[in-house]
Amino acid sequence: MKSLYYYGATITYYYIIVLGAILIKDVDIIFEFVGAICGCTLGFLFPAFFYIYANNKYPENREVKDKGKLNVLQGTPPSDSLLLGSAYF
Repeated sequence: MKSLYYYGATITYYYIIVLGAILIKDVDIIFEFVGAICGCTLGFLFPAFFYIYANNKYPENREVKDKGKLNVLQGTPPSDSLLLGSAYF
């Protein structure tokens, strides 16, 4: 990375942080904002990432796993206990 980009980005981030510290009067606003981002990440992005990772790592049981997860999501009992077990193992 060029020094110009590095120092330019560092100074820009520094001024953004200082400006935020001057303008934001209550730290609760920052905690609420960070909490909202972390909650969405934990609830939506991480499960999707882990599902994609697991499908890429273990492709041999993809069809069986998908059927088992569909039954679990629908709340219907699976027709085979092996099907439900394969959704999680």
